[in-house]
Amino acid sequence: MEGEKDRRSLEALGIRAPVRVVHNGARLADVAGSLAGHARRVVVLTDWDAAGGRLARRLRDLLGDGRLYVDVETRRELANALRGEVVHVEGLRTWVRHRLEARGRTIDEWLAETA
Repeated sequence: MEGEKDRRSLEALGIRAPVRVVHNGARLADVAGSLAGHARRVVVLTDWDAAGGRLARRLRDLLGDGRLYVDVETRRELANALRGEVVHVEGLRTWVRHRLEARGRTIDEWLAETA
């Protein structure tokens, strides 16, 4: 399942915060209501294609009623860093691994340093 690949990729990069997969057929309004009831901060991280951009904007609008902090800037910053090399969230782990290997390092070494 697509969303599960995204979740595994983020977890492999050491993301410790709960990862909520939205791409599971639930209505966005229901997802937004659930998040608003259980979180103070939400990082909206969708794929870096047109559909992902639309989904990010819709989630931002649904969550932006002031009950929680909605971070869409992290998605923008990642898009700038990725420079079009990665379009899907699930590709982040491989992208990071390649960048680290080019420097003679592993993800495990990097994660140990960031822990």
